[in-house]
Amino acid sequence: MTRPSRPDLSAIAILDSNALFTENDVEVINPEFASAVADFREHGTEFVIPQIVIREIFFRKLVFLRRLETQLRRNLTTAARLTDKELEPVPSRFVLMLRMVRRWKKWSSAHGVRVARIPFNHINWKKLCSASVHRRVPFSPFDPNGKSEKGFRDALVIETLKYELSNRGTKKVVLISDDELVTQAADACGAGHDLRIYKSAAEYLSYLQLESKNFLQSLVRYILDEGAKAFYSAGEPTCIYTRFNIPHRILTEFPQELARKPAVSALDVFVAGTAPKTYSDATNDGFQLGVTSVRTYESETQRLLFTSTVRVGRAIRSSAVGELEQIRIADFKVDWIASWEPATYELKPIEVERLHAGEVTFETATDALLRSFNLPSLLDRIMATLPKPVLPNPAS
Repeated sequence: MTRPSRPDLSAIAILDSNALFTENDVEVINPEFASAVADFREHGTEFVIPQIVIREIFFRKLVFLRRLETQLRRNLTTAARLTDKELEPVPSRFVLMLRMVRRWKKWSSAHGVRVARIPFNHINWKKLCSASVHRRVPFSPFDPNGKSEKGFRDALVIETLKYELSNRGTKKVVLISDDELVTQAADACGAGHDLRIYKSAAEYLSYLQLESKNFLQSLVRYILDEGAKAFYSAGEPTCIYTRFNIPHRILTEFPQELARKPAVSALDVFVAGTAPKTYSDATNDGFQLGVTSVRTYESETQRLLFTSTVRVGRAIRSSAVGELEQIRIADFKVDWIASWEPATYELKPIEVERLHAGEVTFETATDALLRSFNLPSLLDRIMATLPKPVLPNPAS
C-alpha cells in the first residue's frame, strides 16, 4: 500500500478551561500544556483561548493573590516588629494582578496564542436565554432538588466556537475539552463543519504526532481505537490488561500506595479523646480504565509505544460517627508496546514496559463515583446484609 503524502495539519485549536487550569501556585496555566506548545506549532496549530476562559483563570488566580497579599502583609508586619525596622511594602493585589497579566500576555504573544473576544454582537441572546430556561446543553440538566445551575460560561465558550467556525476560512477547527455538556453542545453546533473534539491536549498531540509519520487521518483514528482495544477488550485474553494481569500486578507491586488511609490530624485526636479516629476498608478494590495515548512510533522497528491509565478505588470508612465515607483513588500508568504492520493495518500487543504509580487522593464516596469503579454503594452494602424475607406458602 502506497504511503500518502503528509496531510495539512494546520488547525485552530480552541481551549476550554479544563485544558489550561493548574493548581500550581506559581503558574498561570497548566505547565504541561505550556511546555508542549512548541510541539503543536510545528504542526501548524493556532491556539485560541476564549476570553471567558482566560478571565475565569485570572479570577481564580486573583483569589489566590488576595490570600497571598494578606499573608505577606502579616508576615512583613511581624518581621518589622521583630527587627524594629520598616520593610519594603507589599505591592497591592492590583499591581500583583497586573504583573501576572503582563506575564501571561508576554507568554501568549511569544507562542502565538490568541485570545478570542466574546462575540456579543453575533450571539442570539433570545435563543441562549431559551436554552438556559429549558436546560439545553451546555446548561446543566434540571435538578428537582435545587442543585445550582451551571452553564453560562460554557455557553459563551460555545458561542466563541460558533464564531470561529464561521470565520475560520479553510482551516480546520479543534475543540479541546473534557466537559461532557460542552462537547455535546459543540457536536450540535459543529454539524456541517470540519470540527474535531479531543478530551485533552495530550490526546490531540498524539493525533498530530501520528499524522506526522505520514499516516492518513483515518488511519490515526483507527490506530488510537485499536490501541485502546489492544489494552483492554472484554473477554479478549490477548489484550494487555488480561494477558499481563494488570490488576494483579498493580495490587502486588504497589502495596504502599494501596494501603494509604486519610491523614488523622491532631484536632481529630483531640476531639476523639481517648479513642482516636481510625479508618478501615469498606469495600474491596475496584478498577477504572482511563485513556490510552500514543507516546511515539518507532519507524525502524515498526513499533508503537503506548501509555494507558488505570485508577484503583476503594471505599474507606471512618470510626467517627456521622463522617461520610471516602474513596481512595490511586492513579497508575501502564507503558506498553505493540507492533504495527502498515500494509495490513494490524496492531498486535507485544509486552508491558513498566507500571508506575501516580498520586493517591481521597474523595467523598458518592454513589456515582463508586459506580465508576464498579463498587457497591453504601445502600447496596446495607441491603446485602439484611435477611431476605420469608414468603408464606401459598394456600393449598
